[in-house]
Amino acid sequence: MGSLAPTTDDELRRIAMPVLVALGADDERKATADDLAALLPQATRVDVPGNHGTAVDAPELAAVIVDFLAETTRGRGRATA
Repeated sequence: MGSLAPTTDDELRRIAMPVLVALGADDERKATADDLAALLPQATRVDVPGNHGTAVDAPELAAVIVDFLAETTRGRGRATA
């Protein structure tokens, strides 16, 4: 998979933890995010408003991250929201 850090598909398939794959609904890189999510066994794939550059400012992104962290830490002895 093309990325800044060379990572093989097999390496991605071996990631044994929950991973959030979030991107802007108008992002031109949707296919790449879909490919990444398909390779990660415990991926959660979500869209938030915006494109590749503006999605980071969307309040929905923060909400998605908080929900993802709450869900993945539930039952692990950590406080939850």
